[in-house]
Amino acid sequence: MEVDVWFKKQHIALQIALLLIPVVGWIVDLLVRLSLLLKTSHVYHIGSFVVVLVFGWLWAPVALDAVSLILNKKIIFEELKK
Repeated sequence: MEVDVWFKKQHIALQIALLLIPVVGWIVDLLVRLSLLLKTSHVYHIGSFVVVLVFGWLWAPVALDAVSLILNKKIIFEELKK
């Protein structure tokens, strides 16, 4: 599953647009986080996946990821130091 790589290759405006569409943003964020989780199994990826899974339909975690994309050019906990 390489959804995170596909998502990162998209233009930043398209990434933000995908996250800001209510249902699509939740699904895209879940798939990106699941892809990161399957690659690393880091505790932050597990936690962020669960948070987006449970509370993502409220749109707040997805909106935070969109803001993080605007400010940092990456979603929250996308790249972690080893």
